[in-house]
Amino acid sequence: MFISRVQGFRSSLQTIKRGSRYISVKSSNDKPYNSSQKGCSKGALSVKGVSSIKSNIDYCYQHNLSVIPQGGNTNLVESATPVQHSSPLYLMGQDSSDLSVDVKNKVITADAGATILDIQQKAQDYNLRFDLDFGSKGTATIGGALATNAGGMRNRISDLVVSMAGVTGNQDYLQQNITERPTIKNSVLPDKQYSWLGSQGYFGFIHHCQLLLKEPSQQEITLLLGFGSLSDSLRWLGRIRQPSLSLAELISKQALSAAELRPFSKGYDYYLLCQFQQSQLESTWTDQLLESVMFWIAKHNLDADVIITQSDVQTQQLLAARESISDQLRSLARSNGQSLLGLDLQIPNHNLHLFMTKASQLATDFWGARPFPFGHCAQHPHYTTVHFNCLIEDSNKEFDRFYIQKDPLLTSFVNQADSAKTLSQFLVWFSHYLNGAHSSEHGGLGSRHLDHTVRYSNKELLDHFVAQKMLHDPNHIFQRDRWNQFLDLYQRRFDSY
Repeated sequence: MFISRVQGFRSSLQTIKRGSRYISVKSSNDKPYNSSQKGCSKGALSVKGVSSIKSNIDYCYQHNLSVIPQGGNTNLVESATPVQHSSPLYLMGQDSSDLSVDVKNKVITADAGATILDIQQKAQDYNLRFDLDFGSKGTATIGGALATNAGGMRNRISDLVVSMAGVTGNQDYLQQNITERPTIKNSVLPDKQYSWLGSQGYFGFIHHCQLLLKEPSQQEITLLLGFGSLSDSLRWLGRIRQPSLSLAELISKQALSAAELRPFSKGYDYYLLCQFQQSQLESTWTDQLLESVMFWIAKHNLDADVIITQSDVQTQQLLAARESISDQLRSLARSNGQSLLGLDLQIPNHNLHLFMTKASQLATDFWGARPFPFGHCAQHPHYTTVHFNCLIEDSNKEFDRFYIQKDPLLTSFVNQADSAKTLSQFLVWFSHYLNGAHSSEHGGLGSRHLDHTVRYSNKELLDHFVAQKMLHDPNHIFQRDRWNQFLDLYQRRFDSY
């Protein structure tokens, strides 16, 4: 837990019951505790066990303190650290990463503090696999993944969870067993039925969960295709969608260059990294697949090429290169003294070409940004998660409408998005204009997206979130400052509460 501007901090620790561990934060720049906001916190406590969590929540209630849960502090939407000028608060972190595997049922039980990589490595010990992959899996905790409904190259956590349990702001132990498929399809607001899923720290503290594992495929085929145009890559992607397609990553040439990968003798505008899995395959299936791909390329006279990995080492090299893109972009931004604008947008597949082309054009021509887009195409049959990352000199720069007159379609878009001034604001508006969402994986209730969530979500979904908050945390112990911000935005939009 963090504590901020609380008198007698060290002495107050004596009243907190055993099971907590104090962590001194000597500098406002100390990580992982202050990565998104600076100068807000003096110390941290990590907790272990349900009784410890309950006693600390009770202490916060008795002393009018607010709580923010923290996982691995990946924190891409600024929801896991205190807001600036916050009310006195603690920030709770899980001091346990215990794991146990039920081999017969292919289920792993994990404490919320376990990282995605911890879970994957534990599953491998039993020749099983946990199919959630993303670049920060070495630091991202499973509790944080559940709280944001995080997604990776293959799945979302909502596809893999069996049960979740934690302690609410009411100090109630709440276990939720998944009996029906969750309806949540992004990370904007919590799931309607399973409130821990996508809760983003607003209802309580997730303690542990159970997750599905799977046996490794008997045969796995990985392809990397290069295409001379976005339209050709999307046409081919539509052609090969089938149950055996477990991974499909659309990668722009700019994003691939950030990963420092040069797989072909020539460069292409877009690439598709695809993986097919089946439990039983004919020995000739690889040859048949390659023959089918080459025939399709030749038939349509495409500017394209393909490679098929010949070993698990080659496959892991491609996957590691893809996972490294975000980290490489952050490093590039630091070395160039630029800002990295990173948005995770959910775009319907039928609007994906329009979004990618026009968003990239606007970012380059009117904001002077360098876009590095890539996305997950296998998470959902009808949507693609687009990580639209841009290197930009000034993220607050506003565009000049005069230059957009050259493109009637862009003029139409910009005239409708009259409240969007910055590149980030326009991309969020554009994703909703195309029937998408502004937070596909990272959480819509953090500081960065809170205004967008209230602005673009329908009243029914927002009202359901309010009802969940009042049910699980009526005293507003969790995320108090952001909850107050939410209510202010909500009232301004609907003029009622």
